[in-house]
Amino acid sequence: MHLKIYHWRKSLLGGEMMKNKNINKGAFYYLIKNKDTIITNIIMIPIALLFTFVLMSNTMEVRGVDYIILVFYILVLGLMVIQENSLAMELTVKDKLNRRLELFLSHNISLKNIILSYTKEIFKISIIVPIFIFIYFNIKSNISINFIEILTIFITTMILAYVILLLINTLALTIKKHKLFKDILFFGNFIIIYLVANLSEYIIEFLRIHSIFLPYLIIFINILASIIILIIVGIRLKKLDNELIVKGESLWD
Repeated sequence: MHLKIYHWRKSLLGGEMMKNKNINKGAFYYLIKNKDTIITNIIMIPIALLFTFVLMSNTMEVRGVDYIILVFYILVLGLMVIQENSLAMELTVKDKLNRRLELFLSHNISLKNIILSYTKEIFKISIIVPIFIFIYFNIKSNISINFIEILTIFITTMILAYVILLLINTLALTIKKHKLFKDILFFGNFIIIYLVANLSEYIIEFLRIHSIFLPYLIIFINILASIIILIIVGIRLKKLDNELIVKGESLWD
């Protein structure tokens, strides 16, 4: 506890650039030492490994390359966002509830810099599982898939996951009922994964009928969704100010 307090107090020292750098260090230190973060990673890695193993099974190979690419995409994005959501609750939301954000704001650290710092550090930890899935998938897979296509899908998916996290952190500063917000994101992701997995054959058949190339469609959706979310984040950030954060009501339940 004393070390954690020390790291957060240290982040308030020095100039603007030094403060931002120290906030990054303090946030990262807090996350890697946090028990919930460790438990989340311990749970997510076996789940990711299980899904990846199933994805490369003979049953999946029979369904074709497009089916595997679609499930791979939803799996990577879904698990990434679930983990981001969990870590954002541990860092961004708890700092708001504990009034630590007010301490940063009182030392002239901008909201934008706080959000960007938190997003960066959460993303660095959240990307571990997707990278693990990507590497394992490409090493162990016997399916003939264009590496450049799957790499581009992975990179653009990570970009989309980053801007989604940016949106989550931005919304977390104004949302009143955080537990409800967390549950909506958590169960919403599982529902989307479930629906896409079950409707994947119909989706792929629709794309074939209309001669739509799945990898290009996924890349296009990632880029378009990233741009739209960035615009929304920009609008939300313009409306945020220190007074709104300090006086805003925040409840976990």
